[in-house]
Amino acid sequence: MSSPRRTERLRSLRSLDLLDSAADPAYDAITRLAARLLQVPIALVSLVDEHRQWFLSKTGLDIASTSRDVAFCAHALHA
Repeated sequence: MSSPRRTERLRSLRSLDLLDSAADPAYDAITRLAARLLQVPIALVSLVDEHRQWFLSKTGLDIASTSRDVAFCAHALHA
């Protein structure tokens, strides 16, 4: 059963129309900068829907998404 908070978050996420969108140079610049400043091999901008964690932008990773059950970001949504 969905909580009202979860329902609103998903509605807001969909209203942004970012899921499955094309790469955006501005977001890609942010992930490249974050990876460089933090000296890490991977930086991501992640969006989590009911079934997956989708990467709006990624540096150092070749996949576009992971299933929600293995998504670290999904754990933060339950806190």
